[in-house]
Amino acid sequence: MGSFPQICEKVVMQLNDEPLKLTKVLFFLAVDQLRTNCIEVLSRNLNNDGEFRRLVNFLVEDISELERNPEYKMADIWVAFEQPIANQRVRRGQQFDFQLLLAKKERFELIFACLVISILMRLGILNPEMLSKMLPTLLQGNLSFNLPFKDIIKMAQELSGERYEVTAGFGYFVYDTWQYKKRWHNSEISGVRCIKKTVDSFAELGAGVTGVYGGEFFGSAIANAKIVHLAGGVSVGLASTVLGGTLCDRFTQQIFNLPKDDSLENAFRFLELPWTASDNEINLSYIRLAHLYYRDAENWRRLETSFERIKFYESFPN
Repeated sequence: MGSFPQICEKVVMQLNDEPLKLTKVLFFLAVDQLRTNCIEVLSRNLNNDGEFRRLVNFLVEDISELERNPEYKMADIWVAFEQPIANQRVRRGQQFDFQLLLAKKERFELIFACLVISILMRLGILNPEMLSKMLPTLLQGNLSFNLPFKDIIKMAQELSGERYEVTAGFGYFVYDTWQYKKRWHNSEISGVRCIKKTVDSFAELGAGVTGVYGGEFFGSAIANAKIVHLAGGVSVGLASTVLGGTLCDRFTQQIFNLPKDDSLENAFRFLELPWTASDNEINLSYIRLAHLYYRDAENWRRLETSFERIKFYESFPN
């Protein structure tokens, strides 16, 4: 961090051959009410000649633009904020978050529905023909094309006998993987995030199927009734799915070096930075992109949203 006289001295060295620009910058840094953050950012890069030169050039542009347009977003561009050092952010970003578990509520509801359907089929209450008519309604348009459900269920029955939950689980895994691949192709998540989510989904499947077998065995030890066996399988299977998915999620965050939150990763991706970037690197990237996008309403909105997401995340205590 440099002092104000050191910053002024370096600005003089850079703009020595351009007296008009030099006068504007020194006057701005001395008296303008917007100068505080500019001085802070310049101070952080005093020993980085390349970045300091680029920042001074941005500052010259901004002062000129501010003279032409008093409504210019200069205060929104020159932002300096403090955040934890990278390894602290990584540790915090990989801590267990109950809110993210609640965000998976729909996933667990769908898994629970698969298990309940398997119970109904094994008890003879539901048959493949009835299920093939119900599935399009249950999926509620989540598929963009028609599937021959009756043929798929018949094939599943031939492959698994009465173990519908196993086939349903693998079907859910395939559907899950397809959705992640689709999101990756739409640039909603990164390729690494797509792989991580696929691994997590497989862990949920493995834990869930194992839990179903264990739950049925436990149920059979309580009472010799088929409904008790199946109820034990569903309850333990769902609990195993939640636990297995949560543990794997935490593990793969560390393996793939990703934050637990998709939106936080996407915010850093838009700033063209790894999520372990320092506060100064975040500031520099934001200032560079702000000068690139301040006339582009859509990208400016995305930049502000990304930057606010990072600041919102950094506002929470360790």
